[in-house]
Amino acid sequence: MASDNQTAARDLLSPEYWELAAEGWERQAKAFAQFTAPLSQRMVEEINPQPGQLILEVGCGPAEVGLLAAELVRPGGKVVISDRSEQMVAAARRRAQQLGLDNVECKVLDAEWLDLPLASVDGLLMRFVLMFLVDPEAALRECRRVLKSGGRAAIAVWDEEGVNPWAAAVTKAVREVLPRGDGPPVRGSAFSAADRNRLAELIEGAGFFLLGVEPVELVERSPDLETFWQRRVDLSPSLRERVKGITEAQQALLLERLGEELAPYRQGDGSLAVPGRALLAVAEA
Repeated sequence: MASDNQTAARDLLSPEYWELAAEGWERQAKAFAQFTAPLSQRMVEEINPQPGQLILEVGCGPAEVGLLAAELVRPGGKVVISDRSEQMVAAARRRAQQLGLDNVECKVLDAEWLDLPLASVDGLLMRFVLMFLVDPEAALRECRRVLKSGGRAAIAVWDEEGVNPWAAAVTKAVREVLPRGDGPPVRGSAFSAADRNRLAELIEGAGFFLLGVEPVELVERSPDLETFWQRRVDLSPSLRERVKGITEAQQALLLERLGEELAPYRQGDGSLAVPGRALLAVAEA
């Protein structure tokens, strides 16, 4: 019988999964921020924060996107960065303190029920959240409810796995080397919101005026294969659970197969530059 941790590690839609993920995400926060920097910057530009405004980030993780807006709303403005995971919020708070940002409030909020007043925020950021929600429609309705009329929302999801080899290569290598374990299958996927038409329907169905959905190209840079692999393990409790207790021979074969999959992205110095693609939806209340 699977332990509680094993079950939680396979359920990307559960709050418990993200509590398990928080430590690894904080450890890899700098690397992930560098990987996703073009998207994060674009999101902040699209909502155009102004001095005195209140900006909300929903599903902040260890914090990055909302913190980029903090300087832009000075003087008199504030950024609320939120997550349903208490451990993620604690990591975000530490990051804000390290940066000396005194106009940032870190709160535990559930995206599907935002404990904020009607029409209380001027701009909204939501990066890589929708695909990990049981009820994304409810979350988007909540985002529309708290956003002031005319305010903008920047909502990002991953495009399909096939154009994200940083994930697809790992999936293929793991499936080839390791047999499936016992227990329930993984619930949820980072790529479940990649259908652009469905994404547009969800946003418009929540009462937003959709301004557009566009791809944003990204590149994850790693000094070597081992660093790339460790990032994947740190960021994914489900992968951590899958590879726990594997033999040295399996580990070596897994890295060998992963290296073969990532060979097209190996640079002359042995480092890796692995592409990715996100979808950025911009909408107005």
